[in-house]
Amino acid sequence: YMFAGNDPETLIETREEEEGTVFILKVRDPNSPWDAGLKLGKKVAHYPAGAYEAAGNTFAEIVTGGKWRTFTRNTKSVAAGDPYTELVHIMVPTSMPKERVFELFPEHFEEISYDFSDQLYKRFFKHE
Repeated sequence: YMFAGNDPETLIETREEEEGTVFILKVRDPNSPWDAGLKLGKKVAHYPAGAYEAAGNTFAEIVTGGKWRTFTRNTKSVAAGDPYTELVHIMVPTSMPKERVFELFPEHFEEISYDFSDQLYKRFFKHE
């Protein structure tokens, strides 16, 4: 939870799927600097979620040669009335088809589409 200045709760889960291991990191912060003091009725911490998605994909490219894809979303927000702000960061094998990612994480793409993340990924990492 770099650059936030807080000590949030982190939860890490791994799942073994047919395509390989899936990693899920949840970062929960009741004192999130991204939306502290805001009461807007909607989530607003999309900027850090996007930054963490880009950082995760960069890490995967450099360290694993592109064997993993990262998708990060702001799933809860103090600004929306939730008790904490939550970023959920999933890493899936690059070989995992889009349909399978949807099957495992349907709620992850309700607000920001898979295709939006995919377009950015292909633009910066040149994968087809």
